[in-house]
Amino acid sequence: MEATPLAWTPEHVQRFWDYWSTRPDSQGSYFAAQVGQGVCRFLDLIQPHAGLDVLDYGAGPGYLVQPLLQRGARVSAVDYSPQTVAELNHRFGQDPLWVGAVRFDGQRLPWADARFDVVVCLETIEHVLGEHLDSVLRELLRVLKPGGRLVCTTPNSENLQNQAVYCPHCNHEFHRWQHVRNWTPQGLRQHLNGLGFETQFCDGVNFHDFQLAAVPLRKRLKLSVMRRELMRTLRGLADTWSPRPFPDVRQLQHHLRQRNRHHLVAVAVRPQVVAAAERYAA
Repeated sequence: MEATPLAWTPEHVQRFWDYWSTRPDSQGSYFAAQVGQGVCRFLDLIQPHAGLDVLDYGAGPGYLVQPLLQRGARVSAVDYSPQTVAELNHRFGQDPLWVGAVRFDGQRLPWADARFDVVVCLETIEHVLGEHLDSVLRELLRVLKPGGRLVCTTPNSENLQNQAVYCPHCNHEFHRWQHVRNWTPQGLRQHLNGLGFETQFCDGVNFHDFQLAAVPLRKRLKLSVMRRELMRTLRGLADTWSPRPFPDVRQLQHHLRQRNRHHLVAVAVRPQVVAAAERYAA
């Protein structure tokens, strides 16, 4: 018996995430709930975020919002689910650095051009429907300041069929987490560059490794873990004393020599207006 692949619609997507966002037992499955601190440690390798205007696109319950606020960033958020947007504004509404969350329907973001220093898009572009993908990425480019960065994560070369589930009621098959595409490093880099970004970095990482610093000390007292943390600290000091531009920082370059880098990360810049004009004139 063959199942029919589910043709996702915007209504399906909204219903799917309205459901999962309200299930208490699903909260730990969110990517930022598992490695949000690790993502922020990766962001720290790019630049300090205190005082920057940051947009969390596809924020979900807000597991990345809290550590960004703690780093002194002014945070705005976007999500497809009206219920999630309302919960975000309720949860963070008293924080002076919280700007607010809005719903995005795949059309135009409610901000002027060049509004944000950083846009973070965690585990989202694999969910965006095909008819919306390029318009979404162009909107993220539009709201970035010249020289601002998009930091985008997605599963690294995922086999979608491995996560397929079957509904016996409707005879449809779909990805258990509503992924509609997979990305390779080369494919993601080419796609972003084709839309006008300048991709600085696009490679696999393991955010669980970066997450280690958030683990309580008593759980880090194994000798092997302590040694790894010591070497990480020394590389961090070396980066402080003799800084290198991203992505050449020592901590990241050491990490890229490791295996099991199953999170794909792209860091892409909105070109400077002057530089773009000069290239056109040339």
